[in-house]
Amino acid sequence: MISKIVKYFVTLIYFGLLCYIVFFSRRRINIHAEDVDQHLNTIPFMNTAKWFLEIKNSSNQLQWEFYTNFLGNILLFVPFPLICKYVFRIKGVISIILSGIILSCIIELMQWKLSIGIPDIDDVILNSLGVLIGCLPIFLFKNGLAKF
Repeated sequence: MISKIVKYFVTLIYFGLLCYIVFFSRRRINIHAEDVDQHLNTIPFMNTAKWFLEIKNSSNQLQWEFYTNFLGNILLFVPFPLICKYVFRIKGVISIILSGIILSCIIELMQWKLSIGIPDIDDVILNSLGVLIGCLPIFLFKNGLAKF
């Protein structure tokens, strides 16, 4: 009973933080449709490569923003597979990966429709990489490759 409560509490915290970071965090306040080209970017790594080249010789603050955005998109979805498996009881790794990709697409479409942030295919790719990383422990334990 207590473990069930803990699982649901952790899930609530995870999705609450996910929503906050994606839609309401302080860095999102400064990004609005009037300030940026709000078109849905569907060209993989175009914006990321452009941003990376721009920050090479810029301030530490801009470099920090780039790397936290890049790594944050990955790390944000690492816990997702464990929640899918142990809370929502989704069994197949493929189903978990597809669920993560769909959730990421929904988030990007909501950002686009609500004019919050910059909707970008790079975010979907990086979020999906986070899901794959989060699936590694599930895959390793399922196939007996991780012996402790």
